[in-house]
Amino acid sequence: MQTTYRTVISTECRTAYEYFDEMGRLFGTLERRLFVDGHVLGRSRSELKREYIT
Repeated sequence: MQTTYRTVISTECRTAYEYFDEMGRLFGTLERRLFVDGHVLGRSRSELKREYIT
């Protein structure tokens, strides 16, 4: 996941607040995707772990 975060977050963030805003946006997107995959599509936890961690 760290590699993904590092590649997605812009290196042009000039202040800590811009960085935190970007992290919040990214976390919100990830949280929504996990919700859809887990609750709406009914995928198992072990399947989600395999997909999201690797």
